[in-house]
Amino acid sequence: MGGRAIVPDRHSTARERYVIARQRPGARPAYHRAVPAAVLVLVLVVAAVVLAVPLRRLYLDGRSRTAILTYAILVLALALAVTELRPLARYLLPALFVLYLLPFVTWRGGLDRLLGRRSGEIKVVRPEP
Repeated sequence: MGGRAIVPDRHSTARERYVIARQRPGARPAYHRAVPAAVLVLVLVVAAVVLAVPLRRLYLDGRSRTAILTYAILVLALALAVTELRPLARYLLPALFVLYLLPFVTWRGGLDRLLGRRSGEIKVVRPEP
């Protein structure tokens, strides 16, 4: 007891507060934990692969580059909104899920199957023996 406390004042810089925090025995800076570069790269690669799947589907479906880019921007913006706007996350997360699944829906074929319509007569062509 009776030790002199080192207390940063409100005019000290971040570097000075860091140095003061390191002078205390066993102290770690509260919010200055570094994320390893490998973990950050892994998260970015996984996110890119997850986003590439519906983008590839849109490309194979014959959509324009503008439509694909717009879709990617919408998904990224909605994902950012889900992470940043916590009170609205309960509404934005289902919207993100629906937006992610949208390229996998075959509108014309799926609706025709649901309504029991046939697109046309199927011709079976067999080779002659």
